[in-house]
Amino acid sequence: LVKKDFFAQARLDREAGRSKAIETFNTVIDNDESDEQVKLSAQEQVLDIAKNTEAEVAIENLIKAKGFEDAVCYISGKKCNIVVKSTGLSQSDVAKIMDIAMENTSLPAENIKIVEIE
Repeated sequence: LVKKDFFAQARLDREAGRSKAIETFNTVIDNDESDEQVKLSAQEQVLDIAKNTEAEVAIENLIKAKGFEDAVCYISGKKCNIVVKSTGLSQSDVAKIMDIAMENTSLPAENIKIVEIE
């Protein structure tokens, strides 16, 4: 139950952080006094957050579809961290998860970290 709560709480924390960031970016975008370059940068950040959110959900769902009980994914910049609920990841399991992450992020393996919790 505690580990299941970890995944639920991790998703809530991730969403809260993203919502706060988007709110900040939207404030900049909506401010008539903001420089146009700053507004464009803020818009790009919002689009990146949306893209990352979509990829994270896809990765989490695909990992669960492969038979794992739960997973949470964090994509930030050029890094992807995945926490998987498992009682022992085999090399084959790691390879499956890595393939899913690489396909959904276009990141190289060295930028993807997989962490296992029981």
